[in-house]
Amino acid sequence: MKIFTLAPISTVTLTELLSLYVIYLLIAYIVIFPFTLVYKERGKLRTSDYSTILITVPIEDFIFRFLPIYFFNGDVNIAFTSHIIWAILHGFPSCIAVGILGILFLRLWLGGLWSIALILHILHDIFIVSVIKLVGGKVRA
Repeated sequence: MKIFTLAPISTVTLTELLSLYVIYLLIAYIVIFPFTLVYKERGKLRTSDYSTILITVPIEDFIFRFLPIYFFNGDVNIAFTSHIIWAILHGFPSCIAVGILGILFLRLWLGGLWSIALILHILHDIFIVSVIKLVGGKVRA
């Protein structure tokens, strides 16, 4: 499957999905790595707790994916613009990694696989929270 595209994904096997996820994740963290070396807040990892993820991810996906795709008939430009706004709201430098990985979620949404995108987004956030807690990061109050 092509990686550097906004082409909708309308069918995907579990193996393909996991492969795409790992590829997008690796690209995201390779790109963000130099920024983490110079960013002054790098030692202060903060994240949400697990229960917050179950509430915020569906809300994020509804606002920044469902609404633009629904009201603008799946227009890729509008959906991508909304995606960029969503990524920027995550703050610097994480917005870079979020923006890159989020392209996979967006492609699934554009292809009609919104339930898979939503589940993958939730599982990804749970994974990231777990990693941050494992390395001693703090949970936001």
